[in-house]
Amino acid sequence: MYFYQFNFILLFIVSYFIYTLLNNPKHRKYYLIVISLLYYSYITGYFVFALISVLLLNYFFIYLKTIKINKKLVLNIAFISNLICFLMLKEFRFFSIYNISKELIYAVGVSYYILQSLSAVIDVHESEVEKPSFVDFTLYVTFYPQLILGPIIRLKKFILQLETLQPRLAENYKQIFTRILIAFIQKNVLAANLFVIVSPIYRSNFDYSSTTIIVAHCLSYLALYLELSSYISIVISISQAYGIIVPESYNSPLFAKNIAERWSRWNMTYTYWVRDYLFWPLMRFFNTKWNINKKTTALGLYLVFLFTGFWHKLELQFFVWANYHFIGFVIYILWKEFSRVKLHNYLAVFLTYLYFSFSVIIYKFSPNDYIEILIKTFLNFNGVQSFELIEYIYIVSIVLICVAYKIFNFQNYIIKSNWIKSSFIFAILIHIIILFSPAEVTVYEYFKY
Repeated sequence: MYFYQFNFILLFIVSYFIYTLLNNPKHRKYYLIVISLLYYSYITGYFVFALISVLLLNYFFIYLKTIKINKKLVLNIAFISNLICFLMLKEFRFFSIYNISKELIYAVGVSYYILQSLSAVIDVHESEVEKPSFVDFTLYVTFYPQLILGPIIRLKKFILQLETLQPRLAENYKQIFTRILIAFIQKNVLAANLFVIVSPIYRSNFDYSSTTIIVAHCLSYLALYLELSSYISIVISISQAYGIIVPESYNSPLFAKNIAERWSRWNMTYTYWVRDYLFWPLMRFFNTKWNINKKTTALGLYLVFLFTGFWHKLELQFFVWANYHFIGFVIYILWKEFSRVKLHNYLAVFLTYLYFSFSVIIYKFSPNDYIEILIKTFLNFNGVQSFELIEYIYIVSIVLICVAYKIFNFQNYIIKSNWIKSSFIFAILIHIIILFSPAEVTVYEYFKY
């Protein structure tokens, strides 16, 4: 049961109704924990076992704060232990003995809940936050809306909200329903139709012109963003209804004017995580061995990209992915430092978008095929196929919708409308979702990586 399916929304409505009947914040915490564990039990009971195991492991490390044990030793053991859990659950197919599919292992948020749990251990030992109660920490780790694909929540901000936990749907219903419906359009209409259009190109051994193939890469990148941002929108909306505010993860990254700006706008909670818990600790370590300079900063940056690549999947293609993005970042830094040419904003946005679109090749295909695909992408002058007319209409329409949504801030317009107008718009949006969704909406593309 995925978030983009209507039966998930129906389940949320039923569970939320029961949630509103609880008057004690403590009872609401217990209820949310039970609902979260039941949701994961629906996926597979074995995953609940893994989730609870990691939860208990990290709370043990948090508990060690109360007794005087060397902080550095505890944090090193915590890091190694969580790394082992990550490899067992995600890369070594620990659950394959139970015949659980590879896709399911990726879909249950192993990467995110381990990073979030580890950040809590570090924050407690660094005295950024007081040791939480076991109930609060359990809810922090298991809270089902944000566990699968984030966003990563910092323990301090999460715990503060639990003191006054209460339903918030009634006072924010327009904002919540608007964002959920727009998210369904992003995933079920826009992204789903883009994948329908580009999939034949990737399955055809690239028997298309170079222009068509390049457009396909750009559309795949757009579809990936629409999928991920739609998921985050649903997470934020559902969490807000329960009375828990989770941070944004995407801030219009497709309109970034350079590579550094794009990374600061894409999956922001993860970017902040690697900055605070990986990059800066590396810089402090390097400073004890050598003076911090451009070389050590570049080394720290490279290790961050390498970590991020293998965080997705421990395979050669994501080693290539890490090097591709590191080289791009270095080129941008060198351009910024030595070039006197200032690109127009529109051109800068276009080139940045194009650069990240080509990274689609890296994670969609085997490294053995990269050379052939690059040749066909840029030098396939004999390709005879192109998009059909109806596909061109869909492509132009989807791109115009995305640009118009960014410019006119359609979401705020609905929120500020009176209830009659907003109800009418809700009906139109639901009709659009039903009318234009493909017969089969694929699972989140990101789950495969």
